[in-house]
Amino acid sequence: MERLDGVACRSMLEFLPNTPIFTSDDYDMFQLVSLLRCGSYMVSSRYHGIVTCMPSLVASAGVTMDERIRNLMRERGHEHLFLTVEDPDLETKLLQVMETLVAEVDSSATASAAR
Repeated sequence: MERLDGVACRSMLEFLPNTPIFTSDDYDMFQLVSLLRCGSYMVSSRYHGIVTCMPSLVASAGVTMDERIRNLMRERGHEHLFLTVEDPDLETKLLQVMETLVAEVDSSATASAAR
């Protein structure tokens, strides 16, 4: 979403060809918010990305590099839906979190709305 994330997103095209990339280089904040709120699931290391999708009941999980996502997930009762960027087993755990997110989509989205 953020311009500075564009390089990392484009590097993922090698593994996920034909995946759309939406950054502030090409879209304004209103368009980006609309895109976020059309999703079903959100996994992000961006606090504002997660918070922005919550009013539309998008089920979300986070990868935290500071206290904001950690605190948000704890407030929602979703301690099991966040990881830290320095986790040595991040890839494996992230896949597990995404599976949990899909399995618990109703409770995750409801908690998002209640916040």
